[in-house]
Amino acid sequence: MEPVDTAVLVEVRDRLAAWEREQFGDLADAYHRGRLGQYVAGLRALIDSEPDPERCLLLAVLALGPRNRGLPGAADIEALVPMAVDTPVDVLDVAVAWGAGWGRQRVWPGHDWHGRWVGAVLVLAWMVRASVGRTVDWLAHRVLDFRAAVGGRDGRERAELLDGWADLIALELAIGCCRCGHGGPGPRSPVGDCARPEHRLDTWRPDTCRLHAFVATAVRGAASLDVRSGQFAVSMLAGILEAERRLLVGTAEHQLCHICHREPIARAAGERQRVWLSGLEPDPYEVGSCPGCGLPPHPVRTYRVGRKNWMLVPEWWGGRYQTVHRLRCGGCGSLFATERDRCPVCDRQASRRARPTVVWVRSR
Repeated sequence: MEPVDTAVLVEVRDRLAAWEREQFGDLADAYHRGRLGQYVAGLRALIDSEPDPERCLLLAVLALGPRNRGLPGAADIEALVPMAVDTPVDVLDVAVAWGAGWGRQRVWPGHDWHGRWVGAVLVLAWMVRASVGRTVDWLAHRVLDFRAAVGGRDGRERAELLDGWADLIALELAIGCCRCGHGGPGPRSPVGDCARPEHRLDTWRPDTCRLHAFVATAVRGAASLDVRSGQFAVSMLAGILEAERRLLVGTAEHQLCHICHREPIARAAGERQRVWLSGLEPDPYEVGSCPGCGLPPHPVRTYRVGRKNWMLVPEWWGGRYQTVHRLRCGGCGSLFATERDRCPVCDRQASRRARPTVVWVRSR
């Protein structure tokens, strides 16, 4: 690769400076004024207006990189230029990730262009913050009492919480030090205890997804907001919410109406197999009466089941869920009180070696 012409770097730097004077100031100014999102949108428009791919990259690099350490040398961006110029990737995404430490053999902290760029990390944190905000709003509409757990109507408290979570996730993502503890037996993060590849920026592949989609997957477990609770359970945000005692994902007890689901319950008792919940109408319910027929649960004939990966707020965190011990029938699979010696649904004798299981029960 031929080194970048210094004259070109100076020309691009001057064009960027002229644009910043007319718009929001430099990236640090925009950040302190709360206009970082507008700066990034404007920078993307400026890049899109430039027909030369190399100059597009240089605009992004000079906007995100250190401002008081001169122009970057060939060694600072030599691996980045062919990737951004010769492949169909998003130039700004690649520059943000590169500045945050992605794609480099080694990052030298505090060494200007060889270290992590403050501007790039700020933009990465801004991406994370947007994803955290959307995810928290999604949770507030779906998880009982979660809205109050993140500040309720106090917008300032909520914003401070979300900013702090976003900054933490961005740093763990960039450095590769996630401490969520999730993942399989594969390689773990260099500093933390995580084996989830999507929790480390160095695993991002710009040819398969955009950076914002990768960030969203790290934050909530899926790129879209149509996220399943099992996906969210192993996300970076889920670990933070549980550590701060605001939300956890566990197994919650639900009830199958003894009238509306008479046939599957009878089949489970007769054939000694669990009831499959998929496709059941009406849905299993937690408290009150059956949403289908309006009858309250029967103390004997109602079938109780534990639903895994249920997002909830415990009572001692301000929610409505508390833990109870249940026995699980070895025949029909129904849960029942540990005081009983026989399953109330199929009358099977409880094994003396049966170990109680802990489930979450909604109190009201």
